[in-house]
Parts: sequence; structure tokens; C-alpha cells
Amino acid sequence: MLKPNIKDIHDYLNNKNGLVVHFSGCPKGGGPGVKLYPNDLLQVISNNANGGVSCSLIVPGDSYNKSSAIGTVGLIIDFNSDGLKAVSPSDCGSDVIDGIRRAEEKGISLDDINNSLISRLNYNEWVIVPSKILGVFVFTVEDIIVWGDCQALDEHNDVADSYLFNKYIDIQQVSQDFINEDVFSFIDGSIAKLDRDSMEFVRVDGNEFYK
Repeated sequence: MLKPNIKDIHDYLNNKNGLVVHFSGCPKGGGPGVKLYPNDLLQVISNNANGGVSCSLIVPGDSYNKSSAIGTVGLIIDFNSDGLKAVSPSDCGSDVIDGIRRAEEKGISLDDINNSLISRLNYNEWVIVPSKILGVFVFTVEDIIVWGDCQALDEHNDVADSYLFNKYIDIQQVSQDFINEDVFSFIDGSIAKLDRDSMEFVRVDGNEFYK
């Protein structure tokens, strides 16, 4: 099936300072029983992304509040050409069936990749089988929103109900949760890496991020 050369995809991403990120909480609306942050991301790091993961291509200037993505913290994904299963400027229509993410696989061109960015109305979707995790991405250093799980007990202290709610964490928590991963964000139009000694972000060369 026709796919672009991975170097051409990497060059496109680097020229845009773009990052392909699988966000915590994706797919949205999974409901009780799904693995919550940080376990959902740790599962992907442990190569348990059956069939691939749903990602979004984001660029500097994007934000969660602008609906450029469906989460605030996620994993930066690298892949090979065969691992790129689908791209869309909106929802690919992928679904999880029997624990495996499935999407209709089609031929993909560089025009399709560009269109997924320039024609999006909110978040786009790339379905990818990861080849490597390049780090953790956060949109902000404070008020990072993740899914929390709350259990309601009955008069016998047995679990009567369970529901999800928005929980807020900060960059220190993310750094602790992913101690073996580099942490990145967008700062002043550039990709920046967290210096764990100062807990400040330092710009990196986006032209060399994907190799």
C-alpha cells in the first residue's frame, strides 16, 4: 500500500516543528474501566499498544483550549512508513475491537499528511503503530488535566458506583511519573525540553527532532 518515505514524513514534521502525540485519555469517553493516567501512557511505553494508537499532529500555537488535541499530556510517537495506518483532518473513525485499535487502512500521500494539519477544524487523527517513544509532551506546566477515578461507597463501605472526573496535576508530577523519559513542550513557537535540574524548558533544534 502506498505510503510516503519515512524521511519525507520526518522532514515535513521537522519543518513544521510538528509533533505526533498520543494523549492520555484517548480515546475520549472511554468510561470507567479504562486505564487512567499515567497507566494508559505507561502501557504504550511497555509496547502494549495493540494494533496501534490514536494520535494528533500538533504544532506550536496549538492548545488544549483550542481543541487542537483531546488531552494535555501525552507521548511523542515515532514510527515507520508501514506503521502509519491512517491520517485525517478530523476523526479517522478508528475503534477498539477486542482490545485492538482498528482503522481502515488506505494509501497515504504527503498531501494527505499536510491536509490533516491545514484542513483540521479541531483535532486531527493519525493512527500509528509506534516504533519508538521520543518523550512526553505537555501543553502547560500547571493545570495539566488528566482523568481521575472516584468511587462512591454505600453504607457498608462497598463500592456503589465509579465515575471519572477532571484531575489537575503539574509538571513536577509529570516529571516524576515518567522519570525515564524526556519531557517536551512548545515555548515561543519552538520545541523545548525540560531541564529537570532547573525545572525550566529549554529550546531544542526542531529541525533535528525526528531523525
